Amino acid sequence: MTLPVVALGIVISVVAASFSYKLVETKLRDAIFGHAKAISPQRWTLIIIGALAILALFIATHLTTGFEALRTRELPAPARQQLADYRATSDDWVGLAPCEQRWRIGMAQGCVLGKGNRQRVAVIGDSHAEQMIPRLKRIAAEGNVEITVLRSFGCAPLTGLFWTRGEDECAIFANRVFSYVAKEKYDRVIVHAAWALYFGDSVSHWTPGAFCSPRWWGCRRENDAATDADRVEAAFSQLAKQIQSLRASGSEAAVVLPEPFNFGVLPRDYYRQVFFSGKEIRPSIDRTQFEKRTSWVRGKLIMVAAASGALPIDPLTYQCDAKSCLLTLNSRFIYKDKHHLRASIVGTATEFGYLDHFVRHGAGRGIVGRVR
Repeated sequence: MTLPVVALGIVISVVAASFSYKLVETKLRDAIFGHAKAISPQRWTLIIIGALAILALFIATHLTTGFEALRTRELPAPARQQLADYRATSDDWVGLAPCEQRWRIGMAQGCVLGKGNRQRVAVIGDSHAEQMIPRLKRIAAEGNVEITVLRSFGCAPLTGLFWTRGEDECAIFANRVFSYVAKEKYDRVIVHAAWALYFGDSVSHWTPGAFCSPRWWGCRRENDAATDADRVEAAFSQLAKQIQSLRASGSEAAVVLPEPFNFGVLPRDYYRQVFFSGKEIRPSIDRTQFEKRTSWVRGKLIMVAAASGALPIDPLTYQCDAKSCLLTLNSRFIYKDKHHLRASIVGTATEFGYLDHFVRHGAGRGIVGRVR
């Protein structure tokens, strides 16, 4: 940001504040509460004009993104392009809009893509399963696979765990959705969730106090670490049994390991970096640090896959090299917020094709993703 622009902003702020105080706040207050003579028609006209001017300024600021073109006109073109991309991230999400059929299973929402196709695939998870819908839609459009996405926001598909933020909602979701998938006998089943958010704490594997114990008056926060650890262990053991049961009934199964993302950093944080530095940036995720932070749940999911005979699919194989993982691709930021992938990118870029092979062919025709 240049010095003249800063100075102009300060002057405009002071003048607008003074104008608002003298012609709107003070006069209107006195007129309403009787501390001054009635405002004359001429002054009312000035007040209305002033209010309309302020409203017009607010509207113009919104429509021009804070007069961004003026404030950034001296920045290099790549930096301006990157600012525009960061600004567009939050709206780059399609949700369940591409679904051909939608319904509810308790808390979970079901979404069908490619209805009537010969092979049937189910994806169980949360919003991280939903974020893959643009890509799954493309696969379903090939005409061979019907894909059902079963998701509940903010819920790891684990039975027996009661979270303080939702009490028994997630456990109910997991019970119902696995029962439904077992009954429907899908050819292939994928478990895909934001594991690194639920169990990505670098110190204790999960946020202390995240779990609670059901009581008739509600869910009491559990403060005993040993009890929490036992319940989490039991929940992952149960997940392995549920997947093993699906495989015993004839379904192939896969478990998606944690996807890389930059904990707690939003696109607007990078926007500020570009705006105030005036330079294009190339942020990335440190792969070693991400693997260290998620090592506990990563190991737990690999054990679940081994115990149940499921295929572990590793997004790091696709989105990372030996040192770092993607945050930008072809000069575009790949996330819409802290951890959800943008629809326009996940739907097209090969770097996010870690589900493609298994959805189309299952585990029996080539390697889907090696685990490091």
